[in-house]
Amino acid sequence: IGLTIWSGIEDSIHMFVFLFLAVGLTLSINWFLMEARSLQAQGKLQWGTEDGATSAARQEELKKTD
Repeated sequence: IGLTIWSGIEDSIHMFVFLFLAVGLTLSINWFLMEARSLQAQGKLQWGTEDGATSAARQEELKKTD
């Protein structure tokens, strides 16, 4: 009887952990997407190729010297 009770508790603990991870990951991914869309709407986020690493000044700085 004790083994049956322990098996049921163990299964429920695993299911609780699985649901916690699944719900947590879903919520965090959705939050990230909403924040990214909000930043894009405010003009603070550009989806293009222009960023600090590809600016003209940065490219001149990284030219080969040999």
